[in-house]
Amino acid sequence: MLSTVQSTTPLPNATKETFGNHTRCSTPLPHEIFFGLFLLITWTRLSFAEGILGPNALLYLALIALNIGAIWYSRSRDTRTSWRVGLLFYPVAMNVVFTNMKVAIPKIHPAKMDSLLEAVDAHIVGTNLSLRLQPLTHPLLTEVFSACYFLFFVYLLFSLIYYFVGDIELLKRFVIGLFTIYGIGFIGYSFAPASGPCHAIAANSRCRWRLVDYPPQ
Repeated sequence: MLSTVQSTTPLPNATKETFGNHTRCSTPLPHEIFFGLFLLITWTRLSFAEGILGPNALLYLALIALNIGAIWYSRSRDTRTSWRVGLLFYPVAMNVVFTNMKVAIPKIHPAKMDSLLEAVDAHIVGTNLSLRLQPLTHPLLTEVFSACYFLFFVYLLFSLIYYFVGDIELLKRFVIGLFTIYGIGFIGYSFAPASGPCHAIAANSRCRWRLVDYPPQ
């Protein structure tokens, strides 16, 4: 007999009914709303920028259709397997979107917003925040943080595997939290894309943050 873990925290923003050992959701979950909103907004903007038959617009239209299909499939069958399959759409879509954004976003927002973000930094801390922290930098420390950044992807992959083979209610909460954040973050980046401090500063100077210097890009 399968052992189940009874959830004590209700799924946020979802009307729920309990059927046997799991929870049935009858309203959209936060990650479905925000990630779906990102797909819809980006598809609409791409349709105006390159036409509804443009390659990027068609890609986002396909992702919207798959998103709707994943939500429907999870709820229509309402089994642990169907929920896992439906929730699997989001990590797959995240990777597709992440690799495509470098092509799609410039079509709907060609300008980089580094100067605006630097102005926000200056308003809050009096100068560019990266330059304010410059006295603390050291090439070796930069390499350590670069390794930590790389390990994030390993940790993310391990977490996805861990939760997808575990308890279904815990998996739902994991996906809700992670992909609500990704949905909001992708929406923000689509309206305020930026190269990042190192590239923006490197345009005017030579970075000395790593063990090996590299020229401006």
